[in-house]
Amino acid sequence: MVREDIVAGLRNAIERGSSIEQAKMSFISAGYPREEVEEASQFIHSDYTLPDIERRDMTTPAPQISSAIQPSKKSFFSRMRKYLKLFLILGIILVVLIIIFIIILFFRDEIIGIFS
Repeated sequence: MVREDIVAGLRNAIERGSSIEQAKMSFISAGYPREEVEEASQFIHSDYTLPDIERRDMTTPAPQISSAIQPSKKSFFSRMRKYLKLFLILGIILVVLIIIFIIILFFRDEIIGIFS
């Protein structure tokens, strides 16, 4: 039984301009069983003949990656700015816990006396 998810992924990779071998290796390296990937590639091989792929590669431009999914080239500090609020809150919590710990150390006898 051919796995539909592998077939769909291989078709998608071929439509995006990858070769069938590149697509198969991508699935295998992602952890899919080699036998299932080979079976799926044989299943779709009849859909994509080699001359069709070559003709499509020559006439259709490669798909462009939109700017929304391109990796950001911002500096470390500009990327960390969005986490600044979280770091400040965690820092304040840490300082409060340290102060509570110091108070407990100085007044431990009184605190123990309250609970005994």
